[in-house]
Amino acid sequence: MESKEKAIHSIINQVNWELVLYNVKQLNFGKQTTQKQLVEELVEILNNVIITDKKRLVTDLWTITFERANDGNFILEVMFTPIIVWMDTFSKNNKKEKVNRLEQRLKLALEIEDYEKASKIKKSLEKLAPKLK
Repeated sequence: MESKEKAIHSIINQVNWELVLYNVKQLNFGKQTTQKQLVEELVEILNNVIITDKKRLVTDLWTITFERANDGNFILEVMFTPIIVWMDTFSKNNKKEKVNRLEQRLKLALEIEDYEKASKIKKSLEKLAPKLK
């Protein structure tokens, strides 16, 4: 059984950090980001996924899938996905669906303890809630 730390270390070493840093700077999230910050964030996310046995986690920059085998080994897949475009043609302008998606994003932000993002999502929810009534 491969240890959690070895698996995370292996993933961190395989990431093309120059590409990730370049894309993050191009996206300009409003703050200066360093490679060290990105590595620490990914390590924290991976720890959370492994500890909680979460099958799939999508963040602003990463899509992570996790599968544990019966013998205790696991498969961990990490994809750098800075831009995700999603369209729902069945429920255009459906505010209830938007609220549901925001609530899911809020839950994920709280799970990975990204309180800054959670605060932004909560504000968006509060703006959208009066429009549902």
